Amino acid sequence: MQGTNQTLALAHAAREFPREACGLLVIHKGRETYVPCRNIGVGTDQFVVHPEDYVRADQLGEIVGCFTLTRTCPPNPVRRTRWLAKLRHCPGSS
Repeated sequence: MQGTNQTLALAHAAREFPREACGLLVIHKGRETYVPCRNIGVGTDQFVVHPEDYVRADQLGEIVGCFTLTRTCPPNPVRRTRWLAKLRHCPGSS
């Protein structure tokens, strides 16, 4: 993730705290673009990307990354997060 997008993602996480923030990385006009998404998951410890946000990102360009951010966890994805990403067929989760 490029510096500007990382800054945007961290700001998104701060706004969503204590809930998990979720977003998508999209290649739009040859550049990596951060697309913040609404988390419609239940509770504070899970994420489900709102379908309208996924469609919006997909229409913007090629989705190349799917991630969640919390301010209380280390930046490395935990096993459960990687497993959920694979289950949801998120790009880059193999």
